[in-house]
Amino acid sequence: MGLLAYDPARVALLKSRLAAAADELRSLRVDDPAATYAMRSVASIRNDIDMVWLPLLTRILDNTALTRSWWQTVMGGEGLQHALVTVMVDGYGWSAQLDPLNDDRLVVTPAEARALGQLLNTTDLLSLVDDRDQLRWLGQQLQIIGRDPALSADFLANFDSWRTLTYVLGLEYAHDDRPDIAAVFDGLMSVWTHTLAPGALAAGKSATLGALLPPIDDVDPYVQALMLRSLHADAITVATLTDQLLTHWLEMKNDPTTYVTFDREVGTGPNAADLLLPLLLDDPEACVWFIELAAKHPAILFETLNDPGFAYDLLLIGTDPANTTTVAAGDAVLAILDYFRVDPYTRPGFDTDGHPGEYGQFLGGLVAPWLLQFTMSNDDWNAAAGTKAALLRIALHDDQAMAQLVADAERIRAGFTESLSTYDIEAAVQVGGLLNLLLQLSVNERVDDEIASTDDRLNLLWIVVGAASNFLPGGPLVGIASGLLITALSNKVGEYLDQPDPTGVRRTAERTMDVALALAGADAVSRLFEQWVVDGKIAASHTPPPAVDVTGEGEWCPSAEYHGAFDEWRSGLPGGREGTLARQASDLLAAFVGPSEAQSNCAEVSG
Repeated sequence: MGLLAYDPARVALLKSRLAAAADELRSLRVDDPAATYAMRSVASIRNDIDMVWLPLLTRILDNTALTRSWWQTVMGGEGLQHALVTVMVDGYGWSAQLDPLNDDRLVVTPAEARALGQLLNTTDLLSLVDDRDQLRWLGQQLQIIGRDPALSADFLANFDSWRTLTYVLGLEYAHDDRPDIAAVFDGLMSVWTHTLAPGALAAGKSATLGALLPPIDDVDPYVQALMLRSLHADAITVATLTDQLLTHWLEMKNDPTTYVTFDREVGTGPNAADLLLPLLLDDPEACVWFIELAAKHPAILFETLNDPGFAYDLLLIGTDPANTTTVAAGDAVLAILDYFRVDPYTRPGFDTDGHPGEYGQFLGGLVAPWLLQFTMSNDDWNAAAGTKAALLRIALHDDQAMAQLVADAERIRAGFTESLSTYDIEAAVQVGGLLNLLLQLSVNERVDDEIASTDDRLNLLWIVVGAASNFLPGGPLVGIASGLLITALSNKVGEYLDQPDPTGVRRTAERTMDVALALAGADAVSRLFEQWVVDGKIAASHTPPPAVDVTGEGEWCPSAEYHGAFDEWRSGLPGGREGTLARQASDLLAAFVGPSEAQSNCAEVSG
């Protein structure tokens, strides 16, 4: 941007000295003819001074075109766009105006950068916030300055109003998330980054707010969030700083002796966390790292947000088996479920800005890949079996959670693939333990005949069996196509459920689950027998294991009947009842439903 400017005092001094020079030239007298040509030059110079330069300087000094009063009237007063003019006029006493022939707004000179920094220290910021045109211009100028380290240094050499400017802009943004204010923060932080050491924006897990953000006394965490969002650091660095910032934000929220932050004072619109957590969602590694930090104080994931969906998305990404380890996922999942022992949305002061706080669907998705880890026989997670079972009960507390689990069949299968790497009895024990755990969680759910086959808890059982089937001895139990809930196993139970009930009594979930467990165990034993034949451990002509009878009525309980038939069959295996094959088959069946469990289930049904 060009500038037409002069210093009136210097022009006046020039005029006086030229007038004095003209007087001295007029006083010269030489009679020597040899000096004729020299005296002609003296006369010509004196004439130029008298007739050209002195009148020109007089017109400049008498003209008001570049004076402050003319500039205020014609140029529109004191705007940031005229920062250099303002500084030259008010700061240095010059007469100045913008050069209309050289007004390229995409070019910022060092003088303009310094002038803008100085004017921002004294300008009326409340008026500035109301002037959207000026803010848009300021954002553009700061972006230009921020691309050049030298211009940034020129701006920062004069600018020292970080606290006041960011306070006013941040407070306005909390009321109205205006893009012109966001652009100014982007510009300010692009300038600030030139003060940081090389590699500071990739400090990662060692990053600190004090090292990366401008030093502002008593800065509002919401202002810090705006600055951090505009810092454009790498995702791991942002995750580290976000944890620090939201921890402080929550401490301030819960401390009645401190003032509330801007976003809490306004009450609507995005909180600090709403500004920052979306920055992590495209980077699974950053999600994993942030969740590792947040697992120590899960409240920062939910009580700092107006939109809890950001936390839900981040947790599902950060605990996905494709992105994290089993141990890290366990630390996070158990901590989150423990946090939800008490419905947080009923706690005093818990404000989600109109969001309903329906978290059942989220919890169902959270545990989907990790169902095996909740079983008694799985020791991947450092928690007692009773604790894990209680926490799983929290996750599956409502129909939304169950429906989400049914919809997350692929994630359940991914979890089994991550957790089970061998085709052995130990894998079967975990699968059977999970089926029994789901039975325990569902045992009191009464199912009407009309809806039994579509009950989400029963559908979940089919998905679990299908997901686990490839990890059981002998290969798949049943095939389960992607996205389908009806399998060979569920069809068998469906046939049972479709039979008329002569007593007219509602079938219970205990009986339904007993049928499912007996069928799953029987299929597992059948697959194991087929594998024995392939391996040459038993003759193909040997009597195969018995099948489950699904034709019973009333208080009939198939698991106990099957165990009787199975016990007789295993006596005829090579080596007898205590032989290797018999023990292997018994262990496999017991993983689904052992003799004592069968008797217990039947007692529940008949009771």
